[in-house]
Amino acid sequence: MLVAGTAYSLAQEVDNTLQFVDKDGKVIADGSVITRNEVTEDEFEGPMIKAEIYVKNTSGQEQGVYVKGEVKKMDCGKVQTCIGGCTTWDNVGSYISPKELIAGGGSLDLATEWMLPEDVAENASCTVTYQIVRVESLGGFPPKYGEEYPGATITVTYVNGNVAGIDGTQADSEAEVVARYNANGQLLNAPAKGLNIIKLSNGKTLKSINN
Repeated sequence: MLVAGTAYSLAQEVDNTLQFVDKDGKVIADGSVITRNEVTEDEFEGPMIKAEIYVKNTSGQEQGVYVKGEVKKMDCGKVQTCIGGCTTWDNVGSYISPKELIAGGGSLDLATEWMLPEDVAENASCTVTYQIVRVESLGGFPPKYGEEYPGATITVTYVNGNVAGIDGTQADSEAEVVARYNANGQLLNAPAKGLNIIKLSNGKTLKSINN
């Protein structure tokens, strides 16, 4: 029974059966913001920055999965995601990957990276939000799928040489700058030209190169 003048709402809970983890198997918390800046050269694909994120199945049963992507910023290049097949995201907007199965207790490399043009600007960046969606596995071949359950969401900011997270993960995007130092470890009162080492209120440390 509803009582007059009272509003009721049912918040959709995040399904935690599938979780984002890093290359070491450490869980990346829902809502985390990750910075990646290491450029690697691929013999066939050219320069790229890898997200290095995986999806782990914490249950003992086979699960289906796909990923929703929201490209929020892309200065150049394209994002490639290979889960259930490779898809290319080359503009700001919403995307989804194909579905794939993960065995009980297993993990799956999201195999997603920002692919850079050869003439990429030094401070170019790309920001993508990824969400896991668990899909009930109904077996069969080809695989059949049932109900869908939205899971964790994380944001990856790819940066080409301008700002880099030293430890890679920043769980709180609202963190404040509490101290700033130059390359010699001297405390700065304001941003200075060259390398700035920035300490945040959440305990993280960032590097910034100012021109």
